Amino acid sequence: MQANDILVDYVNGLHPTPSMKLSEVDIVYVPINVRSINSDNQLKGVIIPLAKVLPRILHATSYYGKNGDPKSEEQWDIERLHDVPQQEYDGDCGIFLIKYVEYLMHDHPFRSLTRARIDWFKEKMTIELFYFKNLPM
Repeated sequence: MQANDILVDYVNGLHPTPSMKLSEVDIVYVPINVRSINSDNQLKGVIIPLAKVLPRILHATSYYGKNGDPKSEEQWDIERLHDVPQQEYDGDCGIFLIKYVEYLMHDHPFRSLTRARIDWFKEKMTIELFYFKNLPM
């Protein structure tokens, strides 16, 4: 399998399994570690290239022609989230990222994403992974 084939499979939702076709997705979240970014201009310098390249990747894989997607091949819109809880300790980034995405998908308020909840989510996820079962939130 060539690199181009893998890219096309990602776009079409065939790799990795399970995933969705991009035509079924309304929002793409791109997490950025902002600890080393001190200004909005620096952040834009990281985000704008992604907002430009993602539509071009879709164009290169013939995504727009096959799916009749109304999204433009131009730069995507960028929305920066503010007042998002930040991790306090190194090593918490994975669980924070997972919970951010879950909270965004379910429209939960970030104010309930506290340090105590993160510790509880880590324990819960450990148990779920160990027993391979989903526990109630």
